[in-house]
Amino acid sequence: EPLMPRSRFKLAIPFVGKDVPARASEFAHPDVIIGLTVLAYRYEGLRRVDFEDDVINLVRTNFEKEVGPFPMRKSAIMFEDWVEQA
Repeated sequence: EPLMPRSRFKLAIPFVGKDVPARASEFAHPDVIIGLTVLAYRYEGLRRVDFEDDVINLVRTNFEKEVGPFPMRKSAIMFEDWVEQA
């Protein structure tokens, strides 16, 4: 869908505009969208691109605000914990 905003790419049901689902969408109710999005992530997992865009940028933003040696920063410890749990 060429008119779909980038902020809507990660939803299971693509939207063209606010509360306007794409023509091909059969399930446009917001509750259904949330449910299908959760199911999509559950069955397919988080794409590497999504991981890099969202999680890494979140950690990086916090990491740049912290001071001290790299391995002792709270964000670095949190990220290492996430990697170990994965």
